[in-house]
Amino acid sequence: VTMSNKRKGTATMASTSFSVAVTPYDTDEEWLDTRQKLKELRAFSMDNLISSFNSCVSLRQELQQEQAHIVQSSQEIKNKLASRIELAREACKEESDDLYRMELTLEQFQADRQALIQSLEELDSLQVETKDRILQHKEVASLYIEEIDQVEAERMEKVPRLKQQISLYATSTGIKWDFDQESLLAGQVAVQPKGSIRRFSIDPNDYSNFEIAN
Repeated sequence: VTMSNKRKGTATMASTSFSVAVTPYDTDEEWLDTRQKLKELRAFSMDNLISSFNSCVSLRQELQQEQAHIVQSSQEIKNKLASRIELAREACKEESDDLYRMELTLEQFQADRQALIQSLEELDSLQVETKDRILQHKEVASLYIEEIDQVEAERMEKVPRLKQQISLYATSTGIKWDFDQESLLAGQVAVQPKGSIRRFSIDPNDYSNFEIAN
């Protein structure tokens, strides 16, 4: 007797085939005994077949439930992983943006630092040049001061003499000059012998030196 089980898809199919080798019997009792054994074997095989089928159906249902549970769990894990990946991707993008902004800020700081260093170097050079110019100006100013002091000393020496000459000139000519009118020859003159005093004002641009003297 042979028995085979076949599984197709998710359903389990059980089939049983029997083959009996019949040999010549010597007596009727042997034949009857053989038939009884065949009946018992058929009944036993059908019971096993039904039990195996029920077991297969139950196992199939358990497998389907387990598969559904695994699929659901896998989907939940997949969704969690996708959410974490998206969060990590957004965080990475934000970090990349922050890093890019920091790099731009650092480049600007470096450029400002370089410009400041260059400005300081230019200021140092300008300071040295300014000090040299100040020393030169001090030397020139010192020379000018010496010349001014000399001119002032000469003027102080000449003023009394000029005053004396002007006084003598005014006494001899009777003319008293009005020095407040710088662009004109102005003043007053004493007319002899009457002793009267006359004021005069002459524009040098209107007369020649000879006419002014007379």
